Amino acid sequence: MLKKYRVLILFLVGLTLISLLAACSGQSVKKISTSKSQPSFKVIDDAGKTVKLDKKPTKIVSLSPGNTEILFALGLDKEIVGVTKFDDYPAKAKTKTKIGGFSTPNVEKIISLKPNLVVATGGIQAPISQRLKKAGITIYTSDAKNLNEVLDDITKLGKLTGHRNQADKLVGKLKARIKKVESKVSGSAKKKVFFEIYGQPLSTAGAGTFVNDLIAKAGGINVAATQKQQYPQYSLEQLVKDNPDVYFAASGSMANPTDINKRPGYSDLAVVKNGKVYVVDENLFLRPGPRLVDGLELMAAKLYPDKFKAAGE
Repeated sequence: MLKKYRVLILFLVGLTLISLLAACSGQSVKKISTSKSQPSFKVIDDAGKTVKLDKKPTKIVSLSPGNTEILFALGLDKEIVGVTKFDDYPAKAKTKTKIGGFSTPNVEKIISLKPNLVVATGGIQAPISQRLKKAGITIYTSDAKNLNEVLDDITKLGKLTGHRNQADKLVGKLKARIKKVESKVSGSAKKKVFFEIYGQPLSTAGAGTFVNDLIAKAGGINVAATQKQQYPQYSLEQLVKDNPDVYFAASGSMANPTDINKRPGYSDLAVVKNGKVYVVDENLFLRPGPRLVDGLELMAAKLYPDKFKAAGE
């Protein structure tokens, strides 16, 4: 009988140990599953370089108007401490410390602001970025070539600055607007478009430009897309030969087109005869930021007014 009790006691002790181990194991798993992972402030920029920050940047300098618009759209008003003299949107950008021009930023001024992050562009600003890197400043190079790449930059800058949620919401809204435009113009007979960058000398935007991308997404055909240069000069003879259906002319800091209809030789153009010449804000088409979608909507509405009239768009 005593032997049976011993066996029973050992059996019960064993069950108790198994229960305790299971409980401890469950607690460990629960602890691991509920632990929060550390935020990542690391992305690959448009220059193919890995950009990494140990924490959210508290002082950001932007070296282009487009980048400034992206940063403000991400809600980084307080973090922006320096912009170029051309940065005018949103209105708060005008109140920020000016660090010089787009092609001639003041390196010493930038360094004096002690930024955690400088958002630059490629090309002409590459030497400036190198000097800032040597000074120990983290650089993100934004060098988008089309609208989709601008959206990618918004996402990356959102992640790098700890504003990923804001970036995701913004990109989501912009993509929805783009899709809506593309849906409305789908199936329409494509219209030929000429986009004037400068009037004297007459210059336009060819392939590999934001303008060309927007024209395509708006359902048009860029008559200058076959040109070898991205921003070629154009002759009146070639313009008459191309005979575009719609003519856009950029107006702003770089150009101020006036009386296009009265220019010598322009009376032969169908766009003049049909009243299809439109002067538009250059910043909606040439500045790589969220407002490119505004430009897309404007362009599409001018190309195919019947598609947007019903909704009052």
